[in-house]
Amino acid sequence: MGSIWDRPVGPAQIEVAESISSAGVRPIAASHMEVYGTILNDRPIMASSIQVADTTVPGGRPIFASDIIVRDDLTLPGGRPIFASREDLLDAPLLPGGRPIAANEEVETEVLMGFID
Repeated sequence: MGSIWDRPVGPAQIEVAESISSAGVRPIAASHMEVYGTILNDRPIMASSIQVADTTVPGGRPIFASDIIVRDDLTLPGGRPIFASREDLLDAPLLPGGRPIAANEEVETEVLMGFID
């Protein structure tokens, strides 16, 4: 296995489909990625099954469709959503601002890890 300093990357390490000449000859790796379209400088947008419900203004970032029920939004920059709470949170202790503290005794590890950024 070579290091990052062993340049250029040759065909022995990746399947080279073609190359470009920009500050030297650079290989373009072969890929089976399905391309939906391109953005600035012909960068590919990968096709997926994710549904885009809307885009943000400014920036045009995608807002993905989901099953989360939004009750309201805060009037802060970005319009942050307020989600409908689970029924078990109605009797939970509250933090300042009325935010509920959910118990985590019954939560599966995989589900809990999904909330970590």
